[in-house]
Amino acid sequence: DSTFQLIEPMLSCATATLRQINVNEAELEELKQHPYIRWTLANAILQYRAQHGNFHEVNDLLNIHLIDTAQLGKLKPYLAME
Repeated sequence: DSTFQLIEPMLSCATATLRQINVNEAELEELKQHPYIRWTLANAILQYRAQHGNFHEVNDLLNIHLIDTAQLGKLKPYLAME
């Protein structure tokens, strides 16, 4: 505790900003750069979008059989529908 008290004035914590990916506009290269999205999933997102049109909400991604609710939960903060 005493060591923490000594170094506390020198500590700082910057808030991280998330860069969101617009899944209705993103191309294959942008999607597959995300650590949670591999080439197979990126391609499936593009194919689904080409066949069915734009996604209206994030949960629409559950229509892609490669995505389950757990994976979508991880992806949600990084996705936008603009």
